[in-house]
Amino acid sequence: MAMSYISTAELQTPQGVKTAVYTTMHSNSEQATIHGDVVFGSPKDDCRGAGICKIISGAEFPDLKRSCSRTQAQFQSVSDGNLLKVFFEKSSLCANLMRHYFRESSLEVKTACPVSPILASLLGLKNKTIATGIYAITTEGSGFAVTFVLV
Repeated sequence: MAMSYISTAELQTPQGVKTAVYTTMHSNSEQATIHGDVVFGSPKDDCRGAGICKIISGAEFPDLKRSCSRTQAQFQSVSDGNLLKVFFEKSSLCANLMRHYFRESSLEVKTACPVSPILASLLGLKNKTIATGIYAITTEGSGFAVTFVLV
């Protein structure tokens, strides 16, 4: 049976707000899971259009308004920090996101998307930008997972 440990660390955001970051460690995987948000859209079009616009930890932009284009996710570093696995709970996805991004078995990233420096540091990522490409969406338990290549 796997055991989970939750640790917290206090972090100061770029806006000077102190907040807690929750990290879940699973004893069978030895991987940290960081909770945060994904903002869908294109980075070059001010988060409008298709793709992944922002990947941020829960500690960053705590007052940023949640909308249908922004959803909660869980992040894990994979393959020694060269890949980023993102897990989305189905219950946290609005109908629009389900229809536009999760109806097919793949997700296209047309414009490279930077991972926030705070999240990259917490996960120990070697590279900090999601590469353009078409990524497989897999069903895992109560949600979907996508593993992105980092450059």
